[in-house]
Amino acid sequence: MISFVLAVCAILAAPSLGVPRQDDSRRIVRLSGDAPWAASRRALEAAGCPPERELKLVSALVVRASPACSEARLRSLPQVVGVEEDAAVSLPKEGTASPAGSGLANGPGDFSTPSRRDKVRSLVSGTLSSVFGHHVENASSFQAPVPGPSQAEPERGWSWNILRLNLPEAWKTARGQGVKVAVLDTGIDPRHPELPNVDGGFNAFDPAGSWEDVHGHGTAMAGIIAGAPNPERGMSGVAPEARLYAVEVMDDNGMGSVSSVIAGIEWAVANRMQVISMSISFSKKKMEEGDTEILHEAVRKAVAAGIVVVSISGNYGSRGVSLPAAYPEAIAVAASDPYDKRFFISGRGPEVDLIAPGVWIRELKPGGGHTRNNGVSPAGAHVAGLAALKLSRSPGLGVEAVRSALTAAAVPLPDLSPDEQGAGMVDAARLLGAGGAP
Repeated sequence: MISFVLAVCAILAAPSLGVPRQDDSRRIVRLSGDAPWAASRRALEAAGCPPERELKLVSALVVRASPACSEARLRSLPQVVGVEEDAAVSLPKEGTASPAGSGLANGPGDFSTPSRRDKVRSLVSGTLSSVFGHHVENASSFQAPVPGPSQAEPERGWSWNILRLNLPEAWKTARGQGVKVAVLDTGIDPRHPELPNVDGGFNAFDPAGSWEDVHGHGTAMAGIIAGAPNPERGMSGVAPEARLYAVEVMDDNGMGSVSSVIAGIEWAVANRMQVISMSISFSKKKMEEGDTEILHEAVRKAVAAGIVVVSISGNYGSRGVSLPAAYPEAIAVAASDPYDKRFFISGRGPEVDLIAPGVWIRELKPGGGHTRNNGVSPAGAHVAGLAALKLSRSPGLGVEAVRSALTAAAVPLPDLSPDEQGAGMVDAARLLGAGGAP
């Protein structure tokens, strides 16, 4: 009993996991496809509901609800076919990878055996997650075990995730040349010396504003997808010659909404992107409380336009795969650790398509820096890079053909169920038919 009380107290004393800031008054108003756009805007304005944002990809307008602009009032308009909340979306909470007090550096060859403290911390966190259904991905409450000798990286060699995906062999065949990847995230730092291939971007909150990254998450994902090789640190993007586009759908605090994500997808479609990477996550339960068709429609239209959409399974563990990854048109990616185990907070369920590295990942930081991190987000970025590799090897390949190729090149990990890993871990050389791989 004492142990139980201490465990509960530890949870209560832990830093807040964070709740996405949300403007509950915003509504997405779906319009009839037959209604003229300008006339629909005028009708909403006359009803006291002036539109704040247009989402032409899905024939919708965003308005702010008020006593004069109630949901009942909106639904009474003949042009309106649906109304839903502009629900909040957030970045998964992720932890820095160096164990506290370990003295480990971030350079190559810095792996060691997990300490007893780290093993216990991981075990307790996983147990609490299973017992309480609690979301335990938090920088101060979780530190990943450090890979042991069998996962050690050679001195001045590539990091474990690059080796695990068999990328050095694949790069002999293709490197993502010219493939356009939209990173729907917090923006990208275009001045980072290891991101020379950032070709532009879009700010979903202010189309005339900057899309440069302040938060850091988008820069980290961009580096995993298409960062320039840095052998001194053992780092490289999966597809280092792909072209990156910063689509800022999350603000400087890592918060966004359904409408900001849809605006980013709309930009990607209009600008003929080939891959969309979305390492973002909606709570599946939250999204299922209301109509989610508007976001699903945006994803469907992106895929119909020939864009491969990659997202993450989320960090709700056994509670299921979060949106937008759960949509059948998206490629849902779970996260693994260097031991080929599922990162315990990685969402699992029948929607999972693939698994990719997510723990102890070297990442880029705005301003030219580097760090290590743990999370589900890097897993999605790895697969977005793999999709770019395949498209550079086979230009003109359709979305379903890319999905099939990724699945066919995946190798199931032992001891993991299909709900945890989908088809398994992609062998990049096999994906490209490189080095005699099938």
